[in-house]
Order: sequence, then structure tokens, then C-alpha cells
Amino acid sequence: MTERGMSVGLLVSHKTWGLGRVIHSDSEYVWIYFKDIEGRPKDAVKKLKRSVAVLTTAARQSDSALDNLPPMVRDGRVEPPDTLRITERQAVDMFVQQYPRFDHPKYLERERDYKWEAHRQVAEELLSVRGRRLVADGPPDALVSTLKRLIHRTNLLATQELMALNDAFEDQRAAREFAQAILKLVDEGGEQAFSGLVEATDRLPADAGRARVLTWPIVTILPFLAKPDCHMFLKPKQTQRIAEAFSFDLLYSSHPKWATYDRLLTLSNRLLERLRPIGARDLIDVQSFMWVVAGLPFMKQAKR
Repeated sequence: MTERGMSVGLLVSHKTWGLGRVIHSDSEYVWIYFKDIEGRPKDAVKKLKRSVAVLTTAARQSDSALDNLPPMVRDGRVEPPDTLRITERQAVDMFVQQYPRFDHPKYLERERDYKWEAHRQVAEELLSVRGRRLVADGPPDALVSTLKRLIHRTNLLATQELMALNDAFEDQRAAREFAQAILKLVDEGGEQAFSGLVEATDRLPADAGRARVLTWPIVTILPFLAKPDCHMFLKPKQTQRIAEAFSFDLLYSSHPKWATYDRLLTLSNRLLERLRPIGARDLIDVQSFMWVVAGLPFMKQAKR
């Protein structure tokens, strides 16, 4: 490869280290982040002399593991974050030590079956013709009762969030707007519908000093259960831990926003494809995978 070809952002291949992205260069050296090298981010960055670097331009100039790297260059200096990092291969190996496949009886019992049953309930009570009529102009008491029952179908929300929603749904008008925004996101997807759900969630009443209603889990729980082939659940600590370990810039914001959610969907769908060989079917399996890996002791204890 010629020096002129080693531009920042280029995807290249090395015969030993595999696929990488050029993250910085000067007249003499080029710095490349290789996605499959194990260790911390600084271990995955290699400084190569231009004159002797043996690299080839990757056939495809897009890779989800390399397209969303966190910032690693500041003021012209390469400074990879000093954080825990694992490769996707390592994460899969850790997962299969607990659950060999996604159809393993123990996995189904502990992780999937109750979430899938919750999905079936949400689809039946909100997405069906009957459910849509209820959301559109059905009896307010019946709609509120349905929403409360559905959010209690899993253990994905914290107790404080469940309590906050139970109180907030007493405002029946706001509860209907919340349900309508959920259906709009499920039906249409995209930034506008997601922002509409965030706004509807923000309009749910919350008493001062009580648990917040506008949280990532509350915004994402019902779209995830309604359509787990398209939508994902975001649990802040778990999701940030996984994204950081994969050197994936989630663009995280504690206030729910589309940029973060869009990145989450990118990461989740990439993991789904990686996990299909061991039986993953949808984002329920991806959420379970992230939960299991993020909960491993060494992940929790790693210095941030």
C-alpha cells in the first residue's frame, strides 16, 4: 500500500492482526485499531512505520465493529481509553460457558420464555385490532389497567420505575398519549416516532422527589416487548458496560435521544448476526446475551 493510501478512516487488513481502521497518521507512522486483537484498547492499536507496513485495503470499507469506535485521538495524540475491552469472540465464549445455545433448556427457562410470553401478551393486548381500538378511544380505565399489567410482565424495570409508572398512569389522558406513541414507534420506527415517544413519556406526571418517569428502561420496554425483531431495551449500566467493552461509541446520554437509540440498534443487530450460529432469533436473545455477559464478575469489577 502506498503512503498516500493510508488515510484516516481507511479499513485495512493485516495478515496477522486481521481487519483494522486507520485512526491516525503522520509523515512517518500510521496508527491502526485492529478489532480482533485481545486486550485493552491500547493493545489493539498498533503503530506501524509507513515504509514497512504490510497492509492491504479492505474490500469493504464498512464494518460495524470499526465504524463506531470511541474517540482515540486528542490534540494530535493517540490516546486510547484505558478501559476493559473484550472481543466479540471472547464474549461469545463467556456466554456459552453458561448457556451452550439459545435453545438450551436452562437458557429458555431463565432468560427467554418469560420475555417471549410478555411479547405475546403485548402483541395481543396492544397490537391487535382490539388493542388498537383500546389505545385509540377505548375506556380509559381499561387502557390504564392494561398498561399496568403489561409493564409488570417482566422483571426488566426497577421497582422504582414500576411505582413511578403506576402513579403516572393515574393521568389517563397522558397514559393514552403514551400508548399511542408506543404504537407509532412500533409501526413506523425512525427518529420522529422515537422522539414522539420520549415527549409522551416526559408528559407523564411525576411528583417532585419521587422516581423519574423519563428513563431509558421506561421508554424502551414496551416497544421492545411489542416488536423484539426491531426494537431493543436499554438498561443504562448494562448497556454502557457492554458498549465500552466492545469499544463501541454509544453516544450515550442519560436523557433518551435518538442518536443513542440508533447506535444501540446498530450494536444489537450486529450482535444478533454474530449470535445466529448458536441459535439467536431476535433482540430478546441479544438483550439476554448482553445481560449475562455484563453481569459476569470480572465485568462488574473492572475499573472504569
